[in-house]
Amino acid sequence: LLKPLTDKNAIEARLQKVDSFMQGALCLAEMRETLRGISELERILGKISLGSRNPRDLQGLNNGLLRIPELKSILENSEQTQMASTLKPLEELTSFLTANLNDDLPPAVSDGGVIKEGINEELDGLRAVLRDGNSWMQEYEEKEREATGIKTLKVRKNSVFGYFIEVSSGQIKLVPDTYTPKQTFSNYSRYITAELKDYENKVFTANEKILAIEKDIFESLVAKVIEYSNQIKENASAIAEI
Repeated sequence: LLKPLTDKNAIEARLQKVDSFMQGALCLAEMRETLRGISELERILGKISLGSRNPRDLQGLNNGLLRIPELKSILENSEQTQMASTLKPLEELTSFLTANLNDDLPPAVSDGGVIKEGINEELDGLRAVLRDGNSWMQEYEEKEREATGIKTLKVRKNSVFGYFIEVSSGQIKLVPDTYTPKQTFSNYSRYITAELKDYENKVFTANEKILAIEKDIFESLVAKVIEYSNQIKENASAIAEI
């Protein structure tokens, strides 16, 4: 609007493009549907490059880039082959982002759940620690009951004292030397073992480590996007013309 065309040939060329879409109802409908799934790529790229980015920005960018092959195909099957040639699908980048990002993303990296399972072995292991905590405790309890012969032994946890093994007073004589006393009550005593302490440390630090790993991976995705800045801008310009 601020810089309208003043060259007659350029104006005619633009009007011919508009006319071809108006005459091709099916092509126009397909184009509109495809464009509806593309966000403003250059604006999102600007946010990502300047540091004010979040997981949904990357997803929005990726979703838009994933539409480019479809858009290109529609144009190639119409009279607009020249416009189709200006679109450059970025399959390496979209495959990379799709492989790493979860489908349902939180608004911030600090919320967790940004990166898919199977991307980082340590991340998967830490998630498993949090997810499988109850089953681990049950298995450990059964193992310790069998090893010590204390049939009433229980493995428990609470937010104040963490993890511990609870043994009734009548069976304290069966407690092995590897158990370190933690608390003593009239009816029972609580103990900790090296294995239980190690697991406790894993659980208590798991969330912090998970977020740190996800942040590192997220930043590697951002770096990959920035590598493709020029190609993304070229596609954004081509889409803007369409």
